[in-house]
Amino acid sequence: MENSTGERRATVITQSPATDAVSIQLGGRLDDCTLPTDWFHVLNAARQVTSGNILVDVSRVSYCDGAGLGLFAAIRRVAALTGSKLTFSGFAPDLQKLADRSSLSDPAAPELQPGERLSFVEDTGRATATTLNDLYALVVFRWPFSFRDDLAA
Repeated sequence: MENSTGERRATVITQSPATDAVSIQLGGRLDDCTLPTDWFHVLNAARQVTSGNILVDVSRVSYCDGAGLGLFAAIRRVAALTGSKLTFSGFAPDLQKLADRSSLSDPAAPELQPGERLSFVEDTGRATATTLNDLYALVVFRWPFSFRDDLAA
């Protein structure tokens, strides 16, 4: 798919031949300009599978930056959390190296989960304390010289 400037955009094709498998075909540019519209569709397709197979074909990807690697990590995480088997296919050699280097050993690791959400009172208290600490740092700003030294001269 091309836009009016001739730039290749990301393409996403999903197929669910059975309830225990989904096939996701990615193509074009996977970058921060093209992925925001497709991210939701790809992850929703991956979430349809519970303990089945997720097949991701990247043979038509022409460019991939950190946003694309983030999408790969998000798909890995969904697969790990649902107990699905994830298979990537069609990587170009340079993209394969990049994807291998960026993969997490355990995408469902507890360290990667968001922290426990604070209550309204705790969140307000923390924000107030941070603001007061910042104000204190501004008020107690110390010059490397004393004003008395300037008056004496």
